[in-house]
Amino acid sequence: MLSMGISKRKSPTNRGRSLKSATTSGLLPSDDSPSISQGQKRKRLSRQGSIIDIAPRFLLVCSVTGSLVVVMVVLQLAVNSNSVKSPHHRFHKNLTVQRASHHPRIYHFLGHESHPSRWDSFVETLRSSVHNAPPKAVMPLISKAKELEVADSFEYQGRQADVFETSECKAMFPWQLQTFPTCNSMHETDLIINAAKTSAPVFLTSGFWRDVWLLHNATLYDRTVVLKTLRFMHNVTLRNLDRNRRDALVMERLTKSPWILDVYGFCGDAGFYEYADGGDISTALWPKALDELQQKRKMRHVNNLMTRQQKLEIGVQAAIGLAELHNFDGEGRATVAHTDISPAQYVNVRGRYKLQDFNRVRFIRWSKSANQTCPYNVSSNPGKNRSPEEYKYQPQTEMVDVYSLGNLFYMLLQMEWPFKDETTQKAKDLVQDGYRPSFYEDVWNSDDPYDVTLKKAMLMCHEQEPANRSSAREVANYLKTQLETLNPGVLQTWGESISTTQ
Repeated sequence: MLSMGISKRKSPTNRGRSLKSATTSGLLPSDDSPSISQGQKRKRLSRQGSIIDIAPRFLLVCSVTGSLVVVMVVLQLAVNSNSVKSPHHRFHKNLTVQRASHHPRIYHFLGHESHPSRWDSFVETLRSSVHNAPPKAVMPLISKAKELEVADSFEYQGRQADVFETSECKAMFPWQLQTFPTCNSMHETDLIINAAKTSAPVFLTSGFWRDVWLLHNATLYDRTVVLKTLRFMHNVTLRNLDRNRRDALVMERLTKSPWILDVYGFCGDAGFYEYADGGDISTALWPKALDELQQKRKMRHVNNLMTRQQKLEIGVQAAIGLAELHNFDGEGRATVAHTDISPAQYVNVRGRYKLQDFNRVRFIRWSKSANQTCPYNVSSNPGKNRSPEEYKYQPQTEMVDVYSLGNLFYMLLQMEWPFKDETTQKAKDLVQDGYRPSFYEDVWNSDDPYDVTLKKAMLMCHEQEPANRSSAREVANYLKTQLETLNPGVLQTWGESISTTQ
């Protein structure tokens, strides 16, 4: 079960997992720690060859102004068990074979003693040499067995979109296989005219995958929007195209929800999105000035003047947004898992925190034989903000989002990132073993109703086993009920009710 460290505010240096546990204080039941299972990494194919495997194929030397200049050397790697061609040959195999057939004739022509004196003659002779060349047998670049190995290599797979449907697991709804690009309207948005009318596009920030640009009064939209474009450090691959297809598709499906950021246009790796003018939850928790204050005074805990009511309201809105994502295709039937819930994924649009950034989502499939949903797997789960099953690389469901939502509640209470003083690997090991990030003693033992509400919601999310966690809707309904009790009428100003149906 869970194990929670508590540290005293008066002596911050004594914080640690072993100072005081929730189990010893009777706050949480104790049990044996779950075992850790590690997934094996996929083995990469060697692409290195020996120098003795390299043999010159052609050498053409000519004399220019009395100096010897090497014009061309064609090298060919001998195909053997220790040498494997790049996966990119898979895309250009036919073209490579064709060139191998014609190059000897081209070289023969260029080296012929009677060179053409005119360009026309050169072109005609070249065309005749190429098009009239008899078929020539060419050895394959790599064997069929090696080609299959390359096709299954990590580098090749890393550029492909994930395989979604299998013989067992199929899409739950047709929309999961579709896309609705609006390339024409995006191309009609003239950034140059936009710059002349108001101001040039302004660079705002970067995520890991895309840059974000601010456009004032964008053509066709008559409002301030943001343009997201793929960063130059990333390639245009099928994997990235599918990643951004999913991002736009989820926003399109959830257009009706006021708790999900709006999308206005999408094409390839770019898109137009609603502009969030109020920052995100991270900036609300840790304003820049306070970050500098913490560094200057080396303080672990700085009150950013947010009231407890404000923190609870942020937590309620975050829970509502996740519940909307998990239930838009029917209550209790999740078709999407966000897989990257964190404070930065909730942005403030005119006082309302909306969930965004869906390029890491996983669409949930259905098993007809088992008559239940199929779990999914993600090959890389970094950071300190994830669930035990993610760090163990076990089959995953939408419940990973609920666990990460619990971490967001922790940050609202503790005003710190989980496992702040631990290395990433240590934090992963602790989470797998059933431990949770430590609290200051006064925060954990607080009897303030706002703190108690957030702490209970966190515990509903932080169960070790996914099946024991509350759903996003259950967490949202609990928080809305408590908020309505503490501050009647707030939900009504948001257009919300306590009912499970929205």
